[in-house]
Formats: sequence, C-alpha cells, structure tokens
Amino acid sequence: MDNNTKQKKGWFKKWWIWVIIVFFLIALAQSIGNNKEVINEKVNDAQSDINDSMSDAKKDIDAIDKDEPEVPTEYKSALTKAKQYSSTMHMSKAGIYAQLTSEYGEKFSAEAAQYAVDNLKADYNANALVKLRNIRRLCQCHQKQFVIN
Repeated sequence: MDNNTKQKKGWFKKWWIWVIIVFFLIALAQSIGNNKEVINEKVNDAQSDINDSMSDAKKDIDAIDKDEPEVPTEYKSALTKAKQYSSTMHMSKAGIYAQLTSEYGEKFSAEAAQYAVDNLKADYNANALVKLRNIRRLCQCHQKQFVIN
C-alpha cells in the first residue's frame, strides 16, 4: 500500500457522529422525563376528581340516611330486587309483588314486598309497552320460522 493514500475511517470512528448521538440521547431523555411528569399530573388530577366524587357521594348517603327513618335490611333488599325486575324484565306492579313473595322466587315477606312496590319509582306504563314490544318481536320471530319458501 502506498503511504500517501489515506484509509477511510468507519462512520462510528468520527467524533462528530458521537456528538450528534449524545445530543439526540439527551433530547430523548428529556422528552421522556417531561412525558412522565405530564402523565403523573394527569393521574393526580384524576385521583383528586375521584376523591371529590367519593366525598360528595358519602355526603349524599349521609344526608339520605339522616332524612329516612331506619329501614330494615330485608326491605332494602326487596326494593333492590324490585328495581332489577322493573328495569330488566319490565314487570308490572302485581308481577313484581308476586315474584318477591313467591316461594319459587325471592321469598320476601309480604310487608317487605309491599314496601318495595310502594317505594319503587317505576313507570309501569312504559314497562308494559316494552313488554308488549318484546312479545310482538318474539311472535314475529316464531311466525318467520314457520313460513315455507
């Protein structure tokens, strides 16, 4: 080889490449650090919102408990079940009462069932309408099964 010819250095042996890489890594590290701060700030805000909501809910529950006379647990359970029957099965007032007192249903006492029906805030007309629509849909499905093409 000739002494006058210079050998080329690999790209990784040039000093200015390493300077660029170091600056890039510093910028990347700062960017990641800033993102963590933003995420931590958002998490803290969400936690404070949740804590505020929880304290408001506790105040509301305490206010309700002070306003209402003491209601037995069985009555509260019957009311909860009545709400479920009304919202999911769209039952009538008599149907809910029968389900709550039935020996094959919930087996609540007559007093608990009556309390639940009396204190249930349900739109029985809307329940009847939804029930009728469900029955019509069911009947239409069955009629379609028997249609011969």
